[in-house]
Amino acid sequence: MGPGRLLLAVLAVWSVAPAAPAQAEIPCVCSDRNGQHPLGAIVCMKVGDKERLVRCERNQNITSWRVLSEGCPTAAVAPGQTARPDGAQNVRL
Repeated sequence: MGPGRLLLAVLAVWSVAPAAPAQAEIPCVCSDRNGQHPLGAIVCMKVGDKERLVRCERNQNITSWRVLSEGCPTAAVAPGQTARPDGAQNVRL
C-alpha cells in the first residue's frame, strides 16, 4: 500500500469514527469560611490581621482567589457631614 492509499484509509476511518461525547461543564467554585462562591465573585477576605479584596478565578483546572487590592472598600460619613445630603435626620418613632 502506497503512502497515498494509507492516508486515504486513515482519513476514511477517522471520518466514520464516532465523535467523543462532549464533556459537561463542571461548575467551579471558590471556598472560604463563609461558604462557596461562583467564578467571578468578589469578596473581602480577612487573612490573619489583614483584609484583601479578592476575586474567584479559574486557571486551567484549579480555582483560586486572586488578590485585587490590599484592604477592602468601606463607606463612611466624613467628619462634620450628615449621613443624608439634604441634612434631614432620620427619627425613629
